Amino acid sequence: RLSPPVVGDKVSDFGNGQRGVTYAAQPGAQVTAPAEGEVEFVGPVDSYGQVVVLSVGHDYRVVITGIGRIYVQQGQTVGRQEPLGRMPNLSEKKAILYMELRKGEAPVNPAAPLQIAGK
Repeated sequence: RLSPPVVGDKVSDFGNGQRGVTYAAQPGAQVTAPAEGEVEFVGPVDSYGQVVVLSVGHDYRVVITGIGRIYVQQGQTVGRQEPLGRMPNLSEKKAILYMELRKGEAPVNPAAPLQIAGK
């Protein structure tokens, strides 16, 4: 199973048209890796802001958007719950983080038990 990438309230879940999970977290909250993997992509993407894509093995990727400051670099290997960055710190309101699990290009329920270890 994937670990929550941030301490916060889950505000939407996979299913019913949702391709991933959305969390509301405190501004500046630490964002961590939901699984061990390799940083495949890091950087801004259109309206998604800062994005981190982790390759976690067996053609699974975790896409995390909404990060304010990123600590990792492409090609870096990270362990489960290792810091990836921090949430934006621009307001007093909770910041929104989105996480999507993909098998190839297809979204998968991140709550489902998956065999992702042992690339």
